[in-house]
Amino acid sequence: MAGSYKQVENYDVRFGVSQETDDETARKKRERALERAWQTRDFEIDKFWNRTAFFWGFIAVVFGAFAAVITKTVDVSDSIPYIELYLILLGGIVSVAWLLVVKGSKFWQENWEAHIDRLEDSITGPLYKTVYTKGKNAFSVSRINIILAVVVIVVWGLLLVNFFLHCDIVQTLLKVISPYFGQIVGIFLPIILTVICIYKMFKYGRSANGKYRIDKRKDHEGIFVDRSEEHDKE
Repeated sequence: MAGSYKQVENYDVRFGVSQETDDETARKKRERALERAWQTRDFEIDKFWNRTAFFWGFIAVVFGAFAAVITKTVDVSDSIPYIELYLILLGGIVSVAWLLVVKGSKFWQENWEAHIDRLEDSITGPLYKTVYTKGKNAFSVSRINIILAVVVIVVWGLLLVNFFLHCDIVQTLLKVISPYFGQIVGIFLPIILTVICIYKMFKYGRSANGKYRIDKRKDHEGIFVDRSEEHDKE
């Protein structure tokens, strides 16, 4: 949320590790901070792979169970009705959780890498910021995992759509509403879109995001407010 955090104006002053000073205490503090940043970054990378392995394993189990059910390798449809649906929903939930965890891990890894960028110059030189390349493409492991997570979520979504298209209840419902499809599209859909549009205008169309709130019992005639910040002028 805008304005919730105060920006750090001077990184070195905040940590007392200015590169311009020759103070031995400040230098040791900078060395310890750099070491801690490296350790925490490596810890985040290690946890990234542990979490990824956990989610891949869980998703593989759910996929295996789903495949066993639909191929009748394990017939539990009588004891657990709609087991295919439950497995699809479970797989979707776990896959979304995996995507969010990967993004969270990427955020914290980049956080500690940014600290290394700021701290390393006077200790080791710009080691981390200096990359050796032969001009070939480099790939991001975390980004590839994000793409894979999205692909898995899409697969679960397609399986869910396929389930509903072949579900007896859905087939019956489609037969019932098919004679009225034109009326549904011509009447109800515009009404729904109108309600959504009006809701969006009330929710997002307020000046300064609706932050100008006062106690009307105390200030019933209105008050002056400071809107000098740029985001308040929107």
